[in-house]
Amino acid sequence: MKRNRPQDDSDDGQEEAEMVVDDEEKAERDADEDSEDEEEDDVKAPADGEEVTFLDTFYGLSSQNDRERAQAAQAMLHYCLTGPDANTKDAAYAFRRLLNGLCSGRAAARQGNASALATFLKIAASEGTLRQILEGSCNEREDEVVSDLSFLRRRLLRTTDPKQIHGRRKSSEERDYQFGRLFGILSIVRSGILAPKGKTNLEDIIENSSEFVKALAELYRYKKWMREPAAHAIGTLLNSFCEICTENNDAVKVVEHLVEHHVVRELLLQGDSTSDDNDAPLFQTYSAEQVAIAVNIQSNTHCNKTSLPAPLDCSILTKETIPLIAPALSETSVVTQPRTHLVWDTIWLFITDPDERNTEKNVDIRKARRRCPVGDDSVVDILDGLMKHVIIERLLGVEQTKSNSKGQINATHERRALALCLVRNLVGVAFVSSVAGRTKLQFEP
Repeated sequence: MKRNRPQDDSDDGQEEAEMVVDDEEKAERDADEDSEDEEEDDVKAPADGEEVTFLDTFYGLSSQNDRERAQAAQAMLHYCLTGPDANTKDAAYAFRRLLNGLCSGRAAARQGNASALATFLKIAASEGTLRQILEGSCNEREDEVVSDLSFLRRRLLRTTDPKQIHGRRKSSEERDYQFGRLFGILSIVRSGILAPKGKTNLEDIIENSSEFVKALAELYRYKKWMREPAAHAIGTLLNSFCEICTENNDAVKVVEHLVEHHVVRELLLQGDSTSDDNDAPLFQTYSAEQVAIAVNIQSNTHCNKTSLPAPLDCSILTKETIPLIAPALSETSVVTQPRTHLVWDTIWLFITDPDERNTEKNVDIRKARRRCPVGDDSVVDILDGLMKHVIIERLLGVEQTKSNSKGQINATHERRALALCLVRNLVGVAFVSSVAGRTKLQFEP
């Protein structure tokens, strides 16, 4: 790989703050304005067989071709972390570029930079160079001594803060920064550096994980269309600890703390939907995203040594509650097919277990649970309720009962399409789950 070092930031007198060291953000704010501060933003993608320079790799991270993004990330990581000429200065520069790239709306820059950042953090943490990289990437020094996780969290939240945009903020710019924060938190989660290991400070992990949940809760309340991505990120954060709960008792403590003190208090004590009935049950006012968060937590009861806090101590999927949440579930027909809303992916995990006899590669075969994680209802009871109250009544509008007698249900094309997708999943056709990846459900008669 050619060595093409970035110019020293200290020589650039036009940078007002570390957050604008990259002119990628400036170019994103105004597509017609060319950057003159850093020439590396103008590099072109290398042709096949051409040797890739360090700065070219950042251009490749925004490619809409996933293979090109993967190659660019591999080359960048080799140059600044794993290669024979790797050094902290280049790694610190790469870290800045990756953080700033999270807030770019150009092509697939967000996906490419987020994926590369996750691997970058994983490698840096394993090699023990993360602290040096973090300090080298920032001109400002922290007033207090903080842990690596706290340093990283503060840097991410500062970089993805829309308030740093100078002048009048466009709605598209603010959206890019909010999504940048979402992708950045997911990168940290997927890097694995939050997982308790050895003599890791448990309080430090709980503190930073809690702050990430708070940030995601703010994103959840930011806009209605941000609810599902934020709910998915919260579930991903919790699941990253649940996956190691059986062998790591500290992970259990983290999950219990996050669920009781943050997730429930921030998102589940009040429904997103309004109801004219002041005495309406809480679950009836839940949105599909709140149902997804609750079902995801109840699916992982093995991660809680104590009982779940209210309202999660009662199952959200029962014969009695399904008619209450059916309106929220049916409204997920607005999601573009063939993808289904996050809530359905969590429901499938609630009523199924991985099949230990699975011999198919790259497909998660799941079979019906013998007993649901929470509540006394069987899987058959839950499937019967979903089929009757959601698919037949709400999506197809075939039957009218007391639960939906207040108005004639309009079976739109979108609702019919969702009903078809759900039936397709239930009969064993493979589909892509946003939680478990490629999945196939198998319910034995």
